Formats: sequence, C-alpha cells, structure tokens
Amino acid sequence: MQRRFSGNARAENALVDHQDDPETYKVPLAKQLTESGAADDEELLAAAQAVMDLVDPKGAQTGKYNVTISGSKGFQVGDHNTQTNTFN
Repeated sequence: MQRRFSGNARAENALVDHQDDPETYKVPLAKQLTESGAADDEELLAAAQAVMDLVDPKGAQTGKYNVTISGSKGFQVGDHNTQTNTFN
C-alpha cells in the first residue's frame, strides 16, 4: 500500500493513522484505498490473499473472503453484523 499511496499525502497519512488506531481510521483508509484503485492492483490483492491464508486458512480455503458486490444500496460483509436500512 505504501507504494500505491506514494506521493499522496492524504493516503499516506490515513495508512499511518490506521496503524496507530485501526478502529478510528478504517473509514478514511478504505476511502483512500478505493480512490487509489487498489482493488485493481493484482500484486496488492495477492498479498492480501496471502495474509488471509495465514490468518484464517479455513475461511480463505472455503472462499469466505471472496466477495463481489455491485449495484448495492447498503451492505455489510463479515460475521455477526446487524444492519438497519431505510431507503426513502
């Protein structure tokens, strides 16, 4: 991610801040990942998959982390979530 964020001060700061306080800075980091095009970076995606293989081999093997969402209005990914949507 540092390579992808290089030269983008806002993205670099979001990454550093996230390392210090992941809960507070997960949304700003997610925004910077989206804006940087990280979802299309094959090298970054392969590295993320390798981490998940180490952290949760069973979940990675069963496809738990292979998620594709398109055209959605409000969604959550993960275990034990609660969500209420109101669309007007």
